[in-house]
Amino acid sequence: MPQLGAAALLREESAADRALLRRVDALGLRFEEALGAASESSLERALGRPEDSFEANQHARVLGQGATATGETYIVREAKDEGLEPGCRVWVSVEYRTRTRFGSTGSGGGPMCVAPTEHGPSASCGETETITVAVPARVRSVALRLSDGRTITSGVVRVAPAGGTVVGAVYAQAIPPGPPYAVSLTERDRRGRTVQVVNLRRVGRCKKERSVERGPTFIPLARGTAPGGHRFTLQGVATGIRGAPNFSVTLSEGPHAEEAELSFASPLTPKLFGWSLASECPPNAYSVIYGLLRAPGATVLVRTAAGLVPLTRVAIAPRLHAAGPLFYGVFAQPPTEVLVRRADGMTLSAESLAATNRERAEFCEGYVEP
Repeated sequence: MPQLGAAALLREESAADRALLRRVDALGLRFEEALGAASESSLERALGRPEDSFEANQHARVLGQGATATGETYIVREAKDEGLEPGCRVWVSVEYRTRTRFGSTGSGGGPMCVAPTEHGPSASCGETETITVAVPARVRSVALRLSDGRTITSGVVRVAPAGGTVVGAVYAQAIPPGPPYAVSLTERDRRGRTVQVVNLRRVGRCKKERSVERGPTFIPLARGTAPGGHRFTLQGVATGIRGAPNFSVTLSEGPHAEEAELSFASPLTPKLFGWSLASECPPNAYSVIYGLLRAPGATVLVRTAAGLVPLTRVAIAPRLHAAGPLFYGVFAQPPTEVLVRRADGMTLSAESLAATNRERAEFCEGYVEP
C-alpha cells in the first residue's frame, strides 16, 4: 500500500478539519493555562501562604454581572475593607472581561465605595473606555448620552450585603474610545423618573490611538527574466512609522539573491529619479536598473551601446504614498547614463553611471577565479 506524503495529506484536509484543529489547539491552551494556575495556587496554599488581596477579591461573592455596549462583560463582587479608608459600609470591585479565541482577559480598577455613594464616576482608557459609578439604591437604569446625541440605556447591579437590604447600586459600561465622547449619565428610578444627571465632561476623554507604526506591506510590482535565465522580482514595501507613510522598492534576483533598497540622496535635494542598479558578475552578466520617478508626466531613458532606451513604467496606487511611478529595465551590459525627460522632449536631468559601473567592475574582478 503506497504511503501518503505530506502534500497528499494536505489535499485530503478539509476546511472543517482545519477549523476543528484550531479549536482543539485553543482548548488545549486554555486547559494548560488553567491547570498551571490551579496547580501553582494549590501548591502555595499547601505551603501555608495566605491569599493576597487580588486572590481574595477573585474568590469574593459575586453581586451581579452584565454586558457592555462593546461586547465585554463586567462582574461586580464584594471587596474586603482591610486597609481601605474608614467611613464606608460596603466596598465592591468591578472587573471587565473581554472574550478572546483563547479564553478571556480581565481588567478592573480598585475597590469602590457603594454606601454611602460619595465617590463620583471614574473612567479608564484602553481598547475601550470603561465608565464605572456608584449610584443610589433607588436607581434602576442609567442612560449614557454621547456627544453625537445618541444614548445607551442599561441596568445597574443592586448591592446588598449578605443577609442585608440593598444599600446602593453599581453602573458599569464600556464604549469605544471617542469621538463620540461620553457627555452625561441620567440616573432613573424603576418608574423611569430622573433621579439625577451626572456630568462626565470632567471625567476625562479616551481618544482613539493613532497607529504609531504600521507593519510592512509587500506589493509585487514587476517580474522578469534577465539574460542567462535569472529571474528577478521588484516589489514595493509600504510602511507607516509614527503616522508618516513610507514607500520603498526592493529587488530580489537569481540564485545569488541580493536585496537592494531604493533610497533618495537627501530629503533636502531629492533626485527626480532615485535609482538603484543591481548587476550580476560574469559569466552571466546583466544589470537591472529601477527607481521611483518624482517628476509627473516625465519619462526615464538610459544610454546603452545601442543608443537611448526608455525604461518600462509601472503605476503605483496613490494610497501607497509612493514618490511616483516605478521605472525599470534589464540589460546585458550596464547602461552608462540615466536621463529624465518631459513629455515635450526637454531633458530635466542627466546622470552618469560611469563611477557606479567602475565600482561594480572592480567588485566582480575580486571574484574572478585565478
